[in-house]
Amino acid sequence: MKIGIFTDTYHPSINGVVSVVDILRHNFTLLGHEVFVFAPGEGLRIEQTADVHVYKFPTFKGGLFNDLNTPLFFPPMLLNDIKKLDLDVIHFLTPGQVGLMGLYAAHELKIPVVSEYCTDLFEYVEHYPFALPVLITALLLLPLAIPMTKDQLFELYRSSRPRLGIGKWNKSLIRDLMTILHSSCNTVIVHSKKSARQLASWQKDEFNYRTYLIPTGVDPLPKANQTERDEFCKKYKISPTDEVVIYVGRLSQEKNLDLLIDMMPDLIKKRPNAKLIFVGDFDYRETLERNAKKSNNARIIFTGRMPREKLGIPLSIAKVFAFPSLSDTQGLVLHEAALAGVPIVMCDPLVSEVVKNGENGFYCKNNAKDMANKIAAILNDDKLQKSMSAKGKIIAGRLSEKAQAKKIIDLYKKIS
Repeated sequence: MKIGIFTDTYHPSINGVVSVVDILRHNFTLLGHEVFVFAPGEGLRIEQTADVHVYKFPTFKGGLFNDLNTPLFFPPMLLNDIKKLDLDVIHFLTPGQVGLMGLYAAHELKIPVVSEYCTDLFEYVEHYPFALPVLITALLLLPLAIPMTKDQLFELYRSSRPRLGIGKWNKSLIRDLMTILHSSCNTVIVHSKKSARQLASWQKDEFNYRTYLIPTGVDPLPKANQTERDEFCKKYKISPTDEVVIYVGRLSQEKNLDLLIDMMPDLIKKRPNAKLIFVGDFDYRETLERNAKKSNNARIIFTGRMPREKLGIPLSIAKVFAFPSLSDTQGLVLHEAALAGVPIVMCDPLVSEVVKNGENGFYCKNNAKDMANKIAAILNDDKLQKSMSAKGKIIAGRLSEKAQAKKIIDLYKKIS
């Protein structure tokens, strides 16, 4: 098959969506399919990349996320390029201009189209309310991307009307944008029960669609050798007696990361050798560092961003992986941690198919005391740690990259 993947975020950005694109592209290719990626570029021209399978849209600075550019919508030359590729299916992962371009091309060229719901924008706009202009732009561009009835156009107009409360308006726009957009696709892939329930609750009689639960597959990260572990521990002053609790991911406001800092005093009372490590970076890091200093907690470490192929190093010394986020759609890092044999404590019980309460981790309430208690329960029991470590590897190992990629290929064939 010839597969077109459309995404509003790609290299050099580093985030979960980029990881999903890389995993899909790599495994589809291994399975014998030809994959073309359409993504934002760095300037006002269509970029000629060294990789003939990657097309970069012209863009200008600024967008929904701080580290992204905004693509210019519907370059006619690009539509002609897409037509020449003779794609069998179009798959888009974001509802921005590149995603809408994929939807537009699918309808214009009569190609089956799949949407993959990767980002919980409903939660995102809680923390970034001034994303409103970008959302309105995306909503108003929908009639250019897909054919719409009079009733659908009225619904679009109704959604874009100003209303009191920027937070409520943002959420209303997200709900209507995603519902109209998904109803124009052949099917929608979701990563978790959480996303499946959310999208089901948004559907209306005139805007409906079918969802398929297919978490992104993940293979084990490269194993760390002893030299790498020793160097990491020396750099961040981690002693053999320290009990490392780790978080890996983007340090952004919507990830609920203050909970980890707030729970440390309770955890240290129970386990004096506990040490918290944040692996990652983004615009909320400075706030987290200030909060850690205010609490006079010297047992909190920030490493900054690490390449994905090096994440096996900090995971190899971790006793527990802590995941407070309530805004993720699956959390690939949870899958990676489980494969690395690290027990997990997390707040959102519906966000992951690889964490089973009491088997390879614990669900906790969204409060510092309960998270500290759950982490301490694992640290207190060597036998439980080993059991959860082994179970996590088994559960996560069933959802390999190749196995999950095959499920998506089967879905493509079903709608073709």
